[in-house]
Amino acid sequence: MNRIRPILLAIGMVALGSYVANPRDEGERCALETWALETGGPILSSPAVGPNGDIYVGSRDHFLYAVKPDGSLRWRFSTTGRVDSSPAVDSEGNIYVGCEDGFLYALRPDGTLRWTFRTSGAVDSSPAIAPDGSVYVGSTDRQLGDSALYAIERDGSLRWSFATAGPVVSSPSMGSDGTLYFGSFDYHLYAVDPGGKVKWAFKTGTWVRSSPAIGVDGLVVFGSDDHFVYALAEDGTMKWRFLTGGPVISSPVLTMEGNVLIGSDDGRFYSIDPKGNLNWFFKAAGWIQTAAAIDAAGTVYFGCHGGGLYALTAQGDLIWRFEEDTSVSSSPTISEAGQLFFGAQNGRLYAVGVSPGGILQTAWPMFRRDPAHRAAVE
Repeated sequence: MNRIRPILLAIGMVALGSYVANPRDEGERCALETWALETGGPILSSPAVGPNGDIYVGSRDHFLYAVKPDGSLRWRFSTTGRVDSSPAVDSEGNIYVGCEDGFLYALRPDGTLRWTFRTSGAVDSSPAIAPDGSVYVGSTDRQLGDSALYAIERDGSLRWSFATAGPVVSSPSMGSDGTLYFGSFDYHLYAVDPGGKVKWAFKTGTWVRSSPAIGVDGLVVFGSDDHFVYALAEDGTMKWRFLTGGPVISSPVLTMEGNVLIGSDDGRFYSIDPKGNLNWFFKAAGWIQTAAAIDAAGTVYFGCHGGGLYALTAQGDLIWRFEEDTSVSSSPTISEAGQLFFGAQNGRLYAVGVSPGGILQTAWPMFRRDPAHRAAVE
């Protein structure tokens, strides 16, 4: 199987030709004309899309990038650490992103700094944005003794913090009533109310790095390094759990039928039915730590270590595979215009045209729920 190869390199942007591998029938939708932007380091951050169509992504070269829809650079913002956190964009186009240097940065759409908020340690967690504009993000204390989830006002001041007994790299997700759901290295998945008080804590067998997805009925789904995928009711009771063959660092997404789609470090990508039973699995080339994204046609996209980006049918059959020799730890994002964006460990941000219908209209169709990565159920 051949992969797309760059045919032009100019001013940091690579233009790539059209590509299809393993099409199912004549006229089958495939990866269309695309581009890639070079950064100076691996990209683990998941791209977010702003109101004007600009794409924002962090890189381990210590920069946050703003990229125009045509793939050209609009601006880049310098930090003092790796940017593995995935940015989130509010309704006014302001961008929020965490950094290894311990700061949450708030930027204006033109790339100028609004404010910074200092936490107790590295911020690899990705921020969630509430309807009122407040921002929530986790941190990892370097001594593992003072990690927390922070609630931050629109002006960058602290509203409250909720301490845990282990690092918080799981990105918080917000339910319709304002409840924050997030995991910790202290083995728990927490539900914290809008005032910062714990509602419940569910204990797993080990670290929780996965970020929860929230279903229309309030179902909370997440993975744990104990090899299980868990589904909890709103009150924190377990509805089911599903055993995989490796740590589940990947975050789940949900289909229209309520199926859970999630990858595992066992190299398998799973479809689990609403009762916790296996629908199907797809064996990838390496471990899977990205969340998937589902387009309006039901096609499922996810990346893996050493295996590039996969496109599967809703039944788990391979449609095509992109950049198959590249490790992809950045969760793909689908814009309303139908472009798919993802980063790779080769330092490139890729754009692939996949679906004119955009993202699937379901409860949680991609990492952080929507292209702006606000991760809040409205």
